[in-house]
Parts: sequence; C-alpha cells; structure tokens
Amino acid sequence: MISKTVTIQEVSVEELVEKISNSLLNKLEPHFKKLIKENYSNDNLLSRKEVGKYLNISLVTVHLWSKEGILKPYKLGTRIYFKEKEILKRLEDSRR
Repeated sequence: MISKTVTIQEVSVEELVEKISNSLLNKLEPHFKKLIKENYSNDNLLSRKEVGKYLNISLVTVHLWSKEGILKPYKLGTRIYFKEKEILKRLEDSRR
C-alpha cells in the first residue's frame, strides 16, 4: 500500500478551513446550479449579478429591491437566485 504524507506549515486553522471551503464551493457550484435548474425547469434562474445586468441596475439596488419585496430571492446555501419569469411579470405589472 502506498501512502502519502502532506505537511502544512505556517497556515492557521481558519485559513486552511477557508481554502478548503472555497475549493469545495467552486467544485460543487456547477452541480448546485444544475440541481436548481432541474427543480425550476421552466424558470430561468439568474444570479444577483445577472439581474443587475439584465435590468441595468446596481447590485445594491438588487439587494434593496429584494429586501423591500420588489424581487423575490431564492437561496441555495449562500447563493441567491431570481426567477426571470417573476422579474418579467413584475416589470409588466409595474407598467399598468
């Protein structure tokens, strides 16, 4: 049996946890997005950044509109998504 030994020096526990967490999140994010899209197959989900570009508004405005109930956020872990269909409906309702 071949075994490998890894030695980590001059790294705090917090830094190590952060690096492992970020690495795992980056690896798992595409899988989470796929699962989300499968659960909301008829809905195109947009990230906060995508909503900002879509509506030509800042991320601060996206946050404020979420907080005020203008946009309905959907959370998966620390990630926030919005349904494109709901955004379009909200825009249509605001024109009336």
